[in-house]
Amino acid sequence: MDHHSMEKEKQSNPLHAAAREGDVGKISEIFEMGDGCGSKKKLLLGRNSEGETPLYVAAEKGQVEAVAEILRHSDIESASAVARNGFDPFHVAAKQGHFDVLKELLRRFPSLALTTDQSCSTALHTAAAQGHIE
Repeated sequence: MDHHSMEKEKQSNPLHAAAREGDVGKISEIFEMGDGCGSKKKLLLGRNSEGETPLYVAAEKGQVEAVAEILRHSDIESASAVARNGFDPFHVAAKQGHFDVLKELLRRFPSLALTTDQSCSTALHTAAAQGHIE
């Protein structure tokens, strides 16, 4: 199985796919249509096989416009949801060095800067450990 197929297999809903690709138009369309039950919260908290939310996927891939669009519909619970690896969207963006994503997350939810991962490290510690010291 190639890498792309593995990525597609991880996706649990169309919002994950749109977030991964940075498709802001599709993200907007999904939120307008809803999930059939009319619950944005259900879409936002939907998990793939790795326990990642759509916001996490967009943050990990550095898709800043997708992050901004998803955040328009988010609350702090969905913005700080932790994946099975122990990272939330803020920490994974720090780990990957996606500073524009970090700024967008902080603009909407400043308290994300205070979250810690499973080893009690802040996102600043995580970024520094990965060599992102800008």
